[in-house]
Amino acid sequence: MSDKELAELYSEACLRIHSAVSHLYEDLYDEDDNIKSDVYEVIESIKRFRYWVNTELDLIKEASKEYDND
Repeated sequence: MSDKELAELYSEACLRIHSAVSHLYEDLYDEDDNIKSDVYEVIESIKRFRYWVNTELDLIKEASKEYDND
């Protein structure tokens, strides 16, 4: 893997993390733009966000390992 390929992978993963943050923010509101206050709904939104972000962070970590081994 080249430096450029690793940088592109980092960039793409970080952009997806940015999308996850935006999605979380949007998910904390209902379709009428009222804030969600039900703790269980909020927790579910956070769980989805954490899963998405952790997946991207794992991708970054594994890519750096692969780069280091090349």
